[in-house]
Amino acid sequence: GFLSYARLDDEYEDGRVTQFRERLEAAVRQRTGQRDFRIFQDKRDIRWGQQFEQRIREVLEGVFILIPIMAPLYFGSAPCREEYEWFVEREEKLGRTDLILPVYWLDCDVLEQPERRAADPWATGLAGHQRANWRDFRWIPFDDPKVLQALDGLALQIKQTLEAGASLPAVPPSGPTPVRRPTTRRGAPPGAESMEASQAMEATISEAIRQPGAARLRVAEPPTSVVDAMGRG
Repeated sequence: GFLSYARLDDEYEDGRVTQFRERLEAAVRQRTGQRDFRIFQDKRDIRWGQQFEQRIREVLEGVFILIPIMAPLYFGSAPCREEYEWFVEREEKLGRTDLILPVYWLDCDVLEQPERRAADPWATGLAGHQRANWRDFRWIPFDDPKVLQALDGLALQIKQTLEAGASLPAVPPSGPTPVRRPTTRRGAPPGAESMEASQAMEATISEAIRQPGAARLRVAEPPTSVVDAMGRG
C-alpha cells in the first residue's frame, strides 16, 4: 500500500497520521498473515540521498493500494495530486477501479461543496470512491476498542481487495499515459454515483463509536460501479 498525505497534518497532530499507518499496517498483517505487508510512507521509506520524485514514482508503479488521507492540506498539496494521478494510471493498467481507498480525516470544503467539487477533477475522482470516515476517531486513543474495531474493518477491506487482485499479472513500469478523468451519470452531480456508498461506509464506521467493545465492525465491499524535496504539505 501507499499512504498519500500532507506532512503538516501529521506534524500538527503529533504523528497521528503515522500512528494510523502503523496500526493499519499491523491490522492488515494480522488479517492476512503476511508478516511483510507494508504501507509505504515517505518519512520512513525514503532513505537519505535518494531522489524523492523518482523513488515515489517507482513505489507507485509497484503498489496495489493507494490510501489518501483526505484533509484540506492534502487537497492543497501538488505532490499528493501527482501521486493520485500516477496511481490512476496504474489502476487503469490493472483494469481495476477499486484500488483507491480514501480516508476522510478532516472536513474538506472541496468535497462537501458541490460547486467546488465539480471544478476539481481530483476531488471529483476521490468523491467517486467509497471512503472511510475517520473524522470521529481523530482524537480517540488508538488502543480504544472502538478504534481497534474500525481499524480491523479497514484491514478486512484491504485483505479482500488484495485477494481480488491476487491473480493479476504484474504491470511493468512505463512512461506517462493520459490520466483517466472520472465520469458521472448524465444529469447527476460529479461523484454522485458513489456518494450513497460513501455515506454508507461513513455510517458503518461511525456506528462503532456507539457499539459496546464486543461489537464487530462490518465494512461494506467496495462499490462495483466504474465510477520532501517535493514541497509536501
